[in-house]
Amino acid sequence: MDNMGIDYVIYSFPVGSERTVASGANEINIQLKGTAEDSTSKFSEDVDSIRYKLNDPIVRVGMSMYLFVVVLPGTDEFNSWRTINESDVLFRARAYYLKVDDEIRGWVTIPKTNKLTQEAYMSLFKNADDEVAI
Repeated sequence: MDNMGIDYVIYSFPVGSERTVASGANEINIQLKGTAEDSTSKFSEDVDSIRYKLNDPIVRVGMSMYLFVVVLPGTDEFNSWRTINESDVLFRARAYYLKVDDEIRGWVTIPKTNKLTQEAYMSLFKNADDEVAI
């Protein structure tokens, strides 16, 4: 569904071959972006947040939509990633998320508290459920 700005859809409750989810609360649409740590044109960071530059605006599709930004190693560090094992990759992984309420554009700021972890991933569905109940 890339023509809609959706790179990935996460379902927490598949219900069968004809319908994918019971309600919009069980679906999260993802726009996925990646950048290198040493990119000066697309990425910057400070102690509290990262900043990522979007080429095109992202408009919310569906009830829950998030921008995920994966920060990859810089050019000098990239070769060292070829020889590390799976647990090393997990410790070095850096991904952040930002909820798309309506539309985001240009430079977006994502707090480092929005680091994508297993706990954060699971809370995205809880937050989606809470919004539907309101």
